[in-house]
Amino acid sequence: AEYKEVEAGTYYIGSSTGGGTYIYKVLVEETVTAKAATYTLKDLAAGEKGKDTTRTSADGYFQYLVKSGSNTYVKTDSKTYDSESFATRLDTQGVAAKDNASVKFTVSEGTTAKVTVIWSESNAGRPLGLWSDKVESLTSDNAVEKINGAGKGVITKAEYKEVEAGTYYIGSSTGGGTYIYKV
Repeated sequence: AEYKEVEAGTYYIGSSTGGGTYIYKVLVEETVTAKAATYTLKDLAAGEKGKDTTRTSADGYFQYLVKSGSNTYVKTDSKTYDSESFATRLDTQGVAAKDNASVKFTVSEGTTAKVTVIWSESNAGRPLGLWSDKVESLTSDNAVEKINGAGKGVITKAEYKEVEAGTYYIGSSTGGGTYIYKV
């Protein structure tokens, strides 16, 4: 017998008319609804170009990845977008990779995430990509989604489609400068 879905609480199973009822197995499958949470990568400490580093956001959710010899770094850059101020930006200078010029984050099992990025591009035509860790390397062709900027130096908001549980990377899908102010 399968009963209808029930809310949280204590329940009893047994005969409603008396007599012999034989119970061989009871299986309860719970659906857990995750509490909504917001994680933010913003105003990172400025750093030097070419230093091999992996830094983690204050809330521990994001990592930004820079490989030694790369031109990717965090630069002081005071900007305002939609009444929000930013002190620094991640200057990705290159095609995103799993170990360089990208922001990495993991969506917990059993949840989905909405990903929004405040960013700009150094020249028009440098889309910001979102990749799943399931791909071997990050290329323009295998991104989950790519979003074009609003033009050279124009700060814009990229809102990606909702993603399932897994590890993801955000960065330039074509190289050159993309500037990430907030994820």
